Amino acid sequence: MIETYRPSGLFSPLAFLLAAIGAVAMVALGWVYQLSLHWIPLIYLNALAVVGFGMAGGWVAGAIVRAGRVRSPMLAIAIACVAMAPGVAASHYFAFQRWFDDGVNELATQHGLSPDEMRELITDVGFWDYVENRLEYGWTIGKVGTSNQSKPSISGPFVYGVWAIEALLALAFAIAMARTAARKPFCELTQRWADQPTVLLVRHDVPAQAIEQLGQAVRTEDLVRLPPAEPAVALPEGASAPPVAVHWSIDRPRGDDGTPFLSITRHWIALDKQGKAQPQQAAIWQHVPLEPAQLQAIEAACAAFSASKATPA
Repeated sequence: MIETYRPSGLFSPLAFLLAAIGAVAMVALGWVYQLSLHWIPLIYLNALAVVGFGMAGGWVAGAIVRAGRVRSPMLAIAIACVAMAPGVAASHYFAFQRWFDDGVNELATQHGLSPDEMRELITDVGFWDYVENRLEYGWTIGKVGTSNQSKPSISGPFVYGVWAIEALLALAFAIAMARTAARKPFCELTQRWADQPTVLLVRHDVPAQAIEQLGQAVRTEDLVRLPPAEPAVALPEGASAPPVAVHWSIDRPRGDDGTPFLSITRHWIALDKQGKAQPQQAAIWQHVPLEPAQLQAIEAACAAFSASKATPA
């Protein structure tokens, strides 16, 4: 039976320190995120800012996973949550600070005082006052924070719903990216990620039956032997190459002493609902660890096949 790569669940203790550093970094990104919400008045575009914030959190969590050698998807999810939670909380605190400063400046102008003098007079306004204000006034659809009553607004308990969706959407992106990073192939022998991909061969002449047989292989040796080519068929005038291709690729760690992982994928072109061509792919086999002799065999077979196609008949 062919074994494919599975994360070992191990990790380096360094990951915990990096998670704490990542949480601090996300606080800074929370400030940038809240600033973008302030300067982008369209609530529809704010959704893009939320996605960007989540992807930034995912990048930070993914970097922690890679540097901390985290091969546990569950721990990667926890790291994403630990990194994102302070960022989301900080974004709300920065929103409160901006709301408070805007109010102070407005009152200072009305009473002929400096902002610092007015700030000394206001001692009983806190974060929950900001929350109550947001619940009362909410957001106007189309413009954020405007008082235009001609447009529908989101206020009251729905504000909590918006905040929940915002947090969950950002967290979902961060979790997905961190979990993907933790599931990447890792060489336990060299303690390095197999992040050096190489495409060995791309073929358009593999019969459908041979592709099916590849997917049903039970020994790794069956994967390192290339299937026979499909008999050439004359294409209609003006037609391009067949749309189905099979890719043989290797992911290996840096250096020459790590475990290589073989992947075989099927690629094709499909039409969407608008009739536009969209590339598609599906794994036949993904991240099969190879012994040195097996790697040499598949590399030699792919090189020989490429040479035979390059040599004129």
